[in-house]
Amino acid sequence: MRWRLALLALLGLGLVVWPTVARWYTDWLWFVELGYPQAFWVHDLSRAALFAFVAGVVWLVLYPNLRVALRSLPPLPEAAAVKELLRLHREALERCIRPDLFHGLARALGAAGEEEAAAALARRLLDCPLDPSLRLGILAGLVSSGDEEEALALVASQRGTLAPLDPQAAATLEAIEANVITRRLARLPEGSAARLETATRLLALRPDAPPR
Repeated sequence: MRWRLALLALLGLGLVVWPTVARWYTDWLWFVELGYPQAFWVHDLSRAALFAFVAGVVWLVLYPNLRVALRSLPPLPEAAAVKELLRLHREALERCIRPDLFHGLARALGAAGEEEAAAALARRLLDCPLDPSLRLGILAGLVSSGDEEEALALVASQRGTLAPLDPQAAATLEAIEANVITRRLARLPEGSAARLETATRLLALRPDAPPR
């Protein structure tokens, strides 16, 4: 999870920085062509110095407030505290009382790095009679990563539980299944029989999907 966030941050930084670098390089070529490269450096260094000064002033003003704001945020619950809470309310979980609260505890476990425990709790909740929107939310979280075949089997097992579906819930379930199939399709080798079969399955589910 952390390396994915780091990759997304790098991609976002690249999207922000690349236009500036391209514009800088274009200006450099233009000044060199005119025979005044020194003018380019004077111009850009002046802008850089001004930017650094303004950024420093803004940081000095905002940093104390930022520290106060961060300290006022409630700490994330530790995994041990969440597990103890689950132990104390095991009977309520077995009787499927307030499954929405237990779903929140599952997400807290995931945020604390206990992905396996979070998934186990979420799977247990699927055995409860749930509101369709809550069931779909739990299902979407469970199939967002991991083995695609297991995810598809889980989707198939929940389809009967959710029936009959209203149009919105049916569309959500279809989107969940299509995302899993698309993820599986992306990792299969080009030209393989498994890839062709998966692509056919995706097209059957989403006839408007672009060819892959």
